[in-house]
Amino acid sequence: MTLRMSRQDGPGAPVGAVLGRPALPQRDARQAGDPITAVLRNVPQSEAAELAAMLVDAGINCIKLPLSDPSALANIETMAHICGDRAVIAAGSVLTTADVERTARAGARRVMSPATDGAVIAHAGKLGLATCPCAQTVTEALAAHKAGASALGLFPASAAGPQTLAAIRALLPAGFPIHAFGGITPADFPAWLAAGVTGFGLEGTLYKPGDRSQTVHLRARILLTAVQNALDEMDGG
Repeated sequence: MTLRMSRQDGPGAPVGAVLGRPALPQRDARQAGDPITAVLRNVPQSEAAELAAMLVDAGINCIKLPLSDPSALANIETMAHICGDRAVIAAGSVLTTADVERTARAGARRVMSPATDGAVIAHAGKLGLATCPCAQTVTEALAAHKAGASALGLFPASAAGPQTLAAIRALLPAGFPIHAFGGITPADFPAWLAAGVTGFGLEGTLYKPGDRSQTVHLRARILLTAVQNALDEMDGG
C-alpha cells in the first residue's frame, strides 16, 4: 500500500489551500504523531507563506523553525497563521524561558530544544506548549521524561543509532513519542521504525534555501511515501 494522493493534490493547487492529505495508517501509537517534521532553516520571509502551504498540502503536519535563524519568529508567525490547526508550528533551538515566551507570542505550539532543561519544559507547559527536548543517551532521555517533556528527540540520531533508540524505547511508556533528528535518509527508515521511532526530523533532504516550493512539495510526498512503504514492509505487505 502506498500513500493515497488526492485528485486535487499537487503544485498546481492554489497557495493557502490545504487539500486532501495522505493518510498514514493508525497501527499503533508510533504512527499517531508526526511521521516527518520539516526542519526549515534560513527561509526568506517572502517565501514563508507559500512554503508552509505547500508542505501542509503535501501531508507534513509539523514544521520546525530554529530560533538561531534571524527571521525565525517572523516566519513562525506567518506559518502559524497559514496552517492554523492543520499543522503544528514548532520552534527549535529553544534554550531559555525567554525563548519560550517569544515562541509563544509568535504562535508556535511546540518547543524543541537541543538538550533537556527542566525550566524550559516547565515554562512551556504553563503556557500550553508541547515540548520535545533532545537526548542521545538513556540517562538523558529518562531525565527529559521525568521533567515532563511531551516527546523526545534523539539527536544526532545518526551517531546514536537505532540500537540506542531501542534501548530508550524499552524504558519509556508505550506510545511515548520519540523522533529521530540528524543524518537520517529514507534508506534508514525501516531500521528506525523497527526500533520504535515515532517520526523523523528531516532538514536538507526536504528543503534548502533557494528551493522552489513546488520542489519541496514533491520531496515531501516522496518522503511520506517512503515512510508508508517501510511500514507496509514491517507488516509483511
